[in-house]
Amino acid sequence: MKKRMLLLGMAIWMAAALAGCGNDTIASTDQATAADQEQSENATTETQTDGSQTDANIEQAATGAPLIQMENQQKDWHSDDGSKWLMHAETQQLQVEIPGNDAAAQKINDWSEADASTFWENAEKTSEYAENDLESMSTVSGMEDLGTYSYYYSSFQSYNVMRADSQVISLRSYNNDYTGGIHGDYAYYGTTFDTMTGEELKIQDIVADMPSFRQQATKDIDKYLQENYSDGLFEDYQDTVEQIWEGEDGFNWYLNESGIMVIFNPYVVGPYAMGAVTVPLPYSSYASYLNPDYTTPETISAGNGELMEETVTKIRTSRLGGGAQQTENSDAAVAQTDSGNSDAAVAQTGSGNTPVNYGDLNVYMDQKNEFGGGTLTIELNEQKEQTEYFDRLCDSQILYLEDGRVFVLLVADHASDDYELFLYEVTDGKLKLKDQQDNLFIGDGSVSAGGRKNGMLMLKKNVNVFGSYQCSMTYSIGDDGKLVPDEEFFQVDIDNYPYSVLTVTRELPVSVNGGQTTLQTGTQIRITGTNDAGIALFETTDGKVSGEIHYTEPEGDSEFYHKINGITEDQYFESIPYAG
Repeated sequence: MKKRMLLLGMAIWMAAALAGCGNDTIASTDQATAADQEQSENATTETQTDGSQTDANIEQAATGAPLIQMENQQKDWHSDDGSKWLMHAETQQLQVEIPGNDAAAQKINDWSEADASTFWENAEKTSEYAENDLESMSTVSGMEDLGTYSYYYSSFQSYNVMRADSQVISLRSYNNDYTGGIHGDYAYYGTTFDTMTGEELKIQDIVADMPSFRQQATKDIDKYLQENYSDGLFEDYQDTVEQIWEGEDGFNWYLNESGIMVIFNPYVVGPYAMGAVTVPLPYSSYASYLNPDYTTPETISAGNGELMEETVTKIRTSRLGGGAQQTENSDAAVAQTDSGNSDAAVAQTGSGNTPVNYGDLNVYMDQKNEFGGGTLTIELNEQKEQTEYFDRLCDSQILYLEDGRVFVLLVADHASDDYELFLYEVTDGKLKLKDQQDNLFIGDGSVSAGGRKNGMLMLKKNVNVFGSYQCSMTYSIGDDGKLVPDEEFFQVDIDNYPYSVLTVTRELPVSVNGGQTTLQTGTQIRITGTNDAGIALFETTDGKVSGEIHYTEPEGDSEFYHKINGITEDQYFESIPYAG
């Protein structure tokens, strides 16, 4: 079947997973500072950057709205002999651009740099406790393998841009830490900046009449908690609600397009099992108390172009024109770009293609609850298509093909990286679903850097074959509108799994250069790819031998392990790095 190559000039909107979709970015190894080396000789650091200028970013910058990108940073700590994975940590550093206002952007970037520095300082301190704790825990029966297959301690921090326009840039951070015990701890925190000055704002800056606002908001928060969480609230939760107004750090909040969102983290007004609670205080209900300089969102806001949990996103390119549109059931931002150049997204291929106005295209989660989950919805002109319920919308791309066809690609997540991909073709201003596949996704980061390869679409897939891995595959779009893999095998992103090594414990039958042979006991290998249908590619750690391992899938829900020549995989390897 003839392959259809995707234009390198495609216009793109994308989301970062920030709690949930992983990053597809260019990875580089940061050199540790002398202090870092002295504190942790066994720590490895990796920085992932998605700072390249996509077509959508260039168009967005022209609107004058803030452009916000993320640099993902991660680091690992291991025992001296490398046998134990002590700790893993990840955070994000903002890269903010505000057209015509470099000074304000620099202030916010300085804040983010300091925030990341504090995160790593705390992570270094926490890692010092991990080895002693792990050594102690490993003496407990059944805990001997702790830290062997996965990290023990962990610390994660990520950001969502909840609102970004000429008035404010409002962020919500997610922090998740595990330092032993039954479960880790997590929390959300809001941070808001004045776009014009770059200064961090306090709630007193947002509210003009604090006494009246406090009185009304306290009543409304109490009512909201009673109506939605009455069975789980602590007996003294009302005292806590009263106390959030005391001190600068008590009121945890952020802004979105609809209002002030008040956060109560686990253990604040209810137990851990109740989870984090976000109480909305709509601008419309508190208008007389608020400062209009910050609480009258623009119709057009840009943010970082992400399709996030609480976002209705307006996608516009030179081929997709029309006015902004807000759905009835959403309290989220409307993001749009318009290059102002009708030829901006059309590659000059000599095909004679001319720009076509397909009208209004809207992609959003038709929200059903405060957490942003809902029915994935796509609208074009008068047509409205809806899929099933998802926890979040991860990615959306408009794909222009060399032959003139136009597609819309969407990726949504049910929960915990349980992805589903939808591919719609746009023909004569109409949408038609052409392909739908489970467990394929784009990932976060720069699509221009990591989402395309040689003009083709690079997609990711999570596989569990002799370990848990994230794999990559390039795809084209066939004549029937379906995704066509470019190769037989998904390639494991082996740089992300430096410690996922399999040690052979019995003679392992393999195929090398088309012939059958065996690997001897003690041989160490890495999985480098799989067709996820019976064949895994491997390479010995010394790089001298590579080939295939043929396997059968587990049979039924009662079996977990794959089989090689009828023998379960756990009989062939010392340990297998499965997640979870």
